[in-house]
Amino acid sequence: MKFMFRRRAAADPRSVLLIQTCNPNLLEYVVRDLLDRLPDSKLTVLLQRNMRSYVIERPGVEYLDNPAQGGRAFASTISARRFDLMAFVLSGEAGYWKLKLLPFICDPIRVLVYNRMAQPRELNLFRAGRVLYDMAGSMSGGARPGPVTGRRALRKLLAPAILTYLALFYWRRNSKRIGR
Repeated sequence: MKFMFRRRAAADPRSVLLIQTCNPNLLEYVVRDLLDRLPDSKLTVLLQRNMRSYVIERPGVEYLDNPAQGGRAFASTISARRFDLMAFVLSGEAGYWKLKLLPFICDPIRVLVYNRMAQPRELNLFRAGRVLYDMAGSMSGGARPGPVTGRRALRKLLAPAILTYLALFYWRRNSKRIGR
């Protein structure tokens, strides 16, 4: 996780991995932004499962499919390619948490986090406040980033506790039925 402690951005990266953690429309904006921002680098896009038919493929961009098994073997093959920059989108869409952890496993030189407005933020300890502000805005469901408010935000914050309660309730109920 050396990228978390870099104060200044390194030189332009030669290889870039964009991890799809959003819908195909937002992904198209992010691909266009990365191609404009880094014209001399080789862009690779890691697609979610079964998403190739929904994505417009651009010439000069390599597209990888996320395998059904995924796991450690896939993470080690991505890590072996030694990407200089990894990027993903925090748009408030549920899921894809394993794909969002990929930069922490592979340890690139830089990591960019895009918000749902396709604006990039450098992910490091010195600029983490802006990423957290964008995350709070995407959790609230509002059009602009900001503080988490409303019933929807409360449900999202309480969801892990409710899920844990339901799992324990059904586990206990089913264990009594079986006679454990």
